[in-house]
Parts: sequence; structure tokens; C-alpha cells
Amino acid sequence: MAVAAVWTTAASVVRAQNGLSPGSASIADVMLNAPAALLAVLSNPDAPQPERDEAARRLVMMDTPEAEDALQKALVNTGNPRGQQSAARALAEDPTPSADYVIPLAALIGADPASSEAGARALAHLRDDPNARLRLLDAAGNRKLPLQSRLAVVRSLAPLAGKQAAKTLVDIVTDDAELAGVRNAAANELVEMTGLPESGPDAQRWRQWWDANQNKNDAQFAREMLAARAARLDRIEPRFDRLVTEFRQHLRETFQDAPAGNKESILAGYLRSPASEVRLLGAEIVVELFDAARPIPDSAAQQLRTLVGDSDEQVRLQAAGAIRAINDKGALDAVLAQLAVERVPAVRAALAGALAPMGSPRAVEPLLALLEDENPTVIAAAASALRGLKERLGEVEQKLATGISRALHDALRRAGSGAGVMPLREELVGAMVGWASPDPDVRDTFRNLLRPNEPPAMRQLALQYFGRMGSDFAWPADNIVNSGALEDREPRVRTAAVNALARTAKAEHAQRLFERLSPDVEPVPAVRDEAWMALAVLFEREFEIEQLNAWADKFPNAPERRLTVLETLRNKLIDTRMENELAVVRQNVGETYMKLGQYGKAATEFKLALDVPRPGQVRDLLVTQLIDAYLLDGNYEEATRFGARMIAENKQYASTIRPALTNEIDRLRTVGEVENALRLVGLTLKMDPPLAENVRNDLRAIEAHLRQSTIAPARP
Repeated sequence: MAVAAVWTTAASVVRAQNGLSPGSASIADVMLNAPAALLAVLSNPDAPQPERDEAARRLVMMDTPEAEDALQKALVNTGNPRGQQSAARALAEDPTPSADYVIPLAALIGADPASSEAGARALAHLRDDPNARLRLLDAAGNRKLPLQSRLAVVRSLAPLAGKQAAKTLVDIVTDDAELAGVRNAAANELVEMTGLPESGPDAQRWRQWWDANQNKNDAQFAREMLAARAARLDRIEPRFDRLVTEFRQHLRETFQDAPAGNKESILAGYLRSPASEVRLLGAEIVVELFDAARPIPDSAAQQLRTLVGDSDEQVRLQAAGAIRAINDKGALDAVLAQLAVERVPAVRAALAGALAPMGSPRAVEPLLALLEDENPTVIAAAASALRGLKERLGEVEQKLATGISRALHDALRRAGSGAGVMPLREELVGAMVGWASPDPDVRDTFRNLLRPNEPPAMRQLALQYFGRMGSDFAWPADNIVNSGALEDREPRVRTAAVNALARTAKAEHAQRLFERLSPDVEPVPAVRDEAWMALAVLFEREFEIEQLNAWADKFPNAPERRLTVLETLRNKLIDTRMENELAVVRQNVGETYMKLGQYGKAATEFKLALDVPRPGQVRDLLVTQLIDAYLLDGNYEEATRFGARMIAENKQYASTIRPALTNEIDRLRTVGEVENALRLVGLTLKMDPPLAENVRNDLRAIEAHLRQSTIAPARP
């Protein structure tokens, strides 16, 4: 029957691709699963039977009093037998069948074979209810029933798997007064129940089988029958799975190979298919289109929203994942409505995940409700979604943020501890970090999470929390330092600690970070680098000018780090009127740039320092430093211009400028940079006021020699 259903579905998909409508009503019109709307589909005489069936299955899936009332109404509506049949067929698949339906289901067994079959199979699904079994077995033995209806009942008994059902079937098979068709149907059902195909319709063999088994207790008998049916299912299931796989591949290739103009209608046919396997494929194709950056038809996105409430849990699961992948904000109402009635934990978790990227405040309350779910996977998904919402909502009212943080905190407390709940705890704590609240209870929880007995990942999250608290108060940094996280055995935890201190530390915490710069204290270079970056942030945010002066001297052999302190100090002094102090710092910055080979930047700092009146010896040193910086930077024009200006200001500077220029010319000659040497000689000879005549004569001789050296010798 399952195989036949697949190929029947194939035919319906082809009809949909050709534009043939199976009817004037469709379950696709029900955007949100409301019992009244689904009952309307069941009661609509123009609705095609597959759509009625889907509406009924959705009502069963909802499992709410309103949905149960709608199913009861459909079952007793004798003027709508097709709706009755759909309701009964759906109840035959109910994972949590209710005895409340026994009477209306039994009432379906009568003149109409289709209704009798639907009612009988639903009653068989209620096999644990004595009343359901009794009514079904009474109907099987009722010779007054029309033949086709009675056959339908007999063919539904195998799932009962009990002694009463077996005896009823054996009595029919061995009763010569029964019609041959009824006896054959009973024999086939016994084969289905027992897994003994060799007995066939042989009444004698079934009598012998019953004699051998009738004295077994009910529990043992039922176990053996169920084991026989399970063995048969194990043989059939792989064959069915292979068929479904082949069929899905065929449909996928049909879509891929179709002309572009036909793809939308084909995809719509898949998404509206009566077969859940095909709807599942349609949802997968939507995600594949998105991943390939190809346009998703509006009709497909619209239909995908209806699949959020599909009767098949795998389809709902795939639809929720697809909506999350494409971030369909228009699906918000559908997701929220389904979340309110969803029974399957995996689907609830997927629906929660679909809410996160939408970034809607309307998702908060449903997600908070999921934090009290009985399933850890659902709680974890809700926590993850709340964390994602925070990233998308941005600033929210403090009251809301506090409420969410407390709800997460309560869920964490309910989760308990132990290895089994660690993934859940991490999700909850991660969400609490995202909604970081300074609430005292929350703060105490995170302080406890810093303890060494907590897993490294949890200690990292706790450090992130304290980092989120910022530097307005000293307590976040105090907690980090006092926890021992800077000395943690895990490098990643130590890294998290210094990163958190970068956001929270005060000046008094700087020494602890400074200690982490030593290889003797912190063996991991990456952690030392992070500690330095944290210190650099601290210099800018927390340190006063006097403190920075002292800290610059802590890095005499680390010019890069010394430069960071000096640049921070310089920038703070720029905003003051402390010109002399600023000039001193600029000179120190320039000297550090020289050590790092950044001569252009050094020249800028020396020049700015020289613009401030300085004592004679200091000024003389700055002149030397500035012209050296110009020359090493290759800025010969500015070097000679500056030299000429200084000589014009005071002839005594010639004794400083001349050797700086000639020494650089000699260096350039030595290293073979002839063009640069010639350029510097030429610019030096053009200085005004000029250098001494003897110096100029020496330069002319050097220039002639350099030019001669550039002339290639004639070939012999």
C-alpha cells in the first residue's frame, strides 16, 4: 500500500506540473493552523480527499481541546462521509490516541465500506483500549454487516496482536459457514499477525497453530505477535526506503532539468504534494536555491510557510529549518502559531531557531515560555534564539532585558549540573552573557561559574559576562582578578580573562596584566599578546598623564610597546596646554620611531617638538635628530632646506648640519646608491646660505667622481 501511495503521488505531482487543479479548495489556503479553518476544509464538499486528509492530520497533530472538538464534529457529521473518513484515517496515525473517539469511530462501521475501513483501522490503533477492541471484534464477527464493510473490519485486526483478535480470526478461518472471501481475508490477517505465510488459507494448520498457542498468557502472546510483525517490517522497510530514495532523485532531476519558466510551477507542485516525502523534497530545494544565491519564487516562500504546520513532523522540521536559512520574516505568524501547538520536541527546537534571525520582539514571550519546556533540546534552542534576538534587537528596555536574564537564570537553576546537562547549561549561560544583567543573583551565579571545577567553556563564558559589565565599576575586574582566571591552567581561559580585563580593568589592575607579559609568568605567546593589547586599551581609558610617564619607562627594550605608551601620553597632552611637556614626549616618540626605522614619522615628531622653545642643548639635539630623520627617510629636499634655514638662523649650526649631510653622502657612496648620493650632493650645493667653500669644493669633486663612475666604458 505504501509503494502504491508513492506512485499515486507521482501521478498527482505530474498533474500539478501540468496545471491541473485537483479541486477548488486546498489546505494551502490555511496559512495558520486554526481548528475552525481546518474543520472548514474537512467539511467542504469541493475539497479533494488528499486535502481533507491533510487537514485532519493537522488537527490530530495540534492535540488541543479545540482541535479535538473539531475532529469530533467531523466524525459525527453523517452528511459528510468523506470528512468522516479523513478524520478516522488521521486518528489511525495519532501518536497519542485517545479513547474519547471510540464511540464515533465505531459508528462509522456500517453500510459504507470506505467509512468502515477508516473507522476499523482507527479502532485498531486504539488497541490498548478494551472498548475499542471489543467493538472491533464484534464487528468482525457480525455477519449482518455488508460484505465489503465486514472485509474491511477483518483486514484491520492484525495490529491488535492479542489472543482475542487471533481467536476471532481463527474462528472465521475454520468456520465452514463463513463465505470464502471472509475466510481468506481472515487467513491473510493471521499471516500478517503471526508472520507465518506458509499457513496461508489452510484452516487445519491455523487450528493446530491456535491449539499450540492458546494457553500462553496474554502478555507473552502479544509480545510474540508484535515481534513477528516487527520482523516483517524490518524486511519491508529497506525496500520502501530504496523506492522513496529513487523517487525523490527522479523528482529532483525533473526540477533541475526543467526549463526556467517551468521551475516555479514544478516546485509549487512539490510543496503542495499529498505525499510528505515530496513536500519534504520541495522544502529542501528551497534551501538549495537560497544557498546557490538563486531567486526563490514568492509562491514557494508562501507555500513554505504553510508547511510549518504540516501534518508530517519531518516536513515541519525541514520547513522550519528552511525558513531560518532564508530568514523569511513573513513567516513569523506561522511559526508562532505552530509553536503554540507543536508536540514534537525536535520541531519545537527548530521553530525556536527560526525565530532568532527574524529579530522580532514578538518572539520573546514564546521563547521565554520554551525555557520551561520539559525537553533540554528545546530549552537550549530557546536560549540560543534569545541570544540571537539580542544581537538583532540591539538596545531594548531595561525591564525587558532584566526579565529575559532572570528567566534564563531560572532555567539554568532548574537544569542542575552534571555532564549530561552541560550542553544545555552552556546555551543558557551563553544567552545570559548576551543579555548581560548586573542583577546581584546573576552576578553571583557568574562568580561561581569562574570556579576551577567548572568546564573551561563555562569559565570562558563567565569571563565574557564580566567583560560585558564594562568599566563603570571596579567589581567586574575585581571578580576576574580574584577568581584566579589569569593563572588558569587553560590558555583559552587566560585569554578570555585578559580580554575581559581590557573592557573592565581600572589602573590599579594594570600591574596584573603587566605580569602576564613575561614569558616566565605566561608561557603562551598568544596570551602575552592579548595581555599587551588589554594594557594598551587600559592606557587610553584609565591612565593619567603622570602614570603614563612612569609606564613608558617599563619598556626600555621593547620599543613597540614603549611607543604605544608614549603615543597615548602624547595624545592626552595634545588636549592640554602643557606645551613643554608635550614637546618632551614628542621628542621621546620621535626617538622611538627612529629605533623602529620609521624615520618619516620620527621627523614629524622632532619638527613639532622643535617648534616649541627649548633650552639650548635640547634644541641642538633636536636639530641633529631632525636632520638625521630627514636623511634616513630619503627626504633630501627637506633635509637641505631645513639645514639651510638653521644655518641662516645661527651659523654655529653649520658644524651640526655639514657632518650630517657629508656623512650621509659617504654612506650612500659606500652602499652603492649613486643616484641618491648625486641627488643629495646637488641639493647640498644649492643650499642658501651655502656651506663653506672648501666643503663645496670637496662636494664638487665627489659629484664629478660619481658621474664618471656612471659612464659605461667604451667597448674595445
